[in-house]
Amino acid sequence: MPLSASDVATAYRLILERTPAPEEAASVAAQYEKLGTLRQDLLNSEEFQRKYTQIQGSFLKQIKPVLIHLQIPEAVDPELFTQLYAAEALQPATSADNDSFAALCTAPRPERRKLRYVFGDLAAGAGQDLGLPHIYLCTIAPPGPRIYRIYRAACSGDEGTDMSFGTYLEYSLDSPPHRLELDNGQIRRLAGATTLDSLGREKELLANALHAALAPEMLLGFWGVGMALAPQLAQRGFPLEDTAPPSAPPSTPDSTDADYTAALAALDKTARTIFDSYTAWDSYFYDVCSALLSPDAAPGDTNDPIQKGRI
Repeated sequence: MPLSASDVATAYRLILERTPAPEEAASVAAQYEKLGTLRQDLLNSEEFQRKYTQIQGSFLKQIKPVLIHLQIPEAVDPELFTQLYAAEALQPATSADNDSFAALCTAPRPERRKLRYVFGDLAAGAGQDLGLPHIYLCTIAPPGPRIYRIYRAACSGDEGTDMSFGTYLEYSLDSPPHRLELDNGQIRRLAGATTLDSLGREKELLANALHAALAPEMLLGFWGVGMALAPQLAQRGFPLEDTAPPSAPPSTPDSTDADYTAALAALDKTARTIFDSYTAWDSYFYDVCSALLSPDAAPGDTNDPIQKGRI
């Protein structure tokens, strides 16, 4: 037995938020015998999908976005991180890696909506499963000095204290965790590709990393001058202290690594080849971002893949 025009009108008001004309209600009623079938077709209709998109957009605008801080080892700007972690407007803050962040994404929605600042060892794209409006934040560093800082951190303990920079570079070739971090690690993280199968795919990763770095939802800054992002953060709803040093990325190595130049000069031919390979794509990435985000910058530590015939 077909549905009644009254049944159709009720379904339209509840799902589509409109009352159908009498002729439309009668025509639709003649096509259906079960209310459940009509309901499913209305939910699948283009009219409902447009309405749902509008409703969802209005709802999401009322939710404060989560700031997801992608922390690339030895590229995190310490002053910016300290300010963000202490900011009242960004509480509650939490740390996470990819596994714990995945668990966080499955938490009840009311709990996720309380988040304001998530920081940790995450790759770009992590926020897609959060189900909430989000903004990414990341700072990048000149690749050579960054690799040298990683070396110093890795060799600061009891083991490997006497390992030279060159020896460490050669050692990393057979150590996947070190290799993935040193070998153009910034583009790997921005491209969301941090596994061994990403080795050899650097040209593809460069394109993906640039896409992520320059996306509208990304706030990208530079190591050493991260607080230059303060105005943009405030504009996005993450207020910090009203201070912002010059936005140009530093053109010289980290002043705390005064022996970086000497360590680089001491590399033998084999170690230097490894170093050049490890920094080529990251340097190109860094220079492109510097040129686009800080036109007057003159970044150092350049090792252009184009000049080396790698692109």
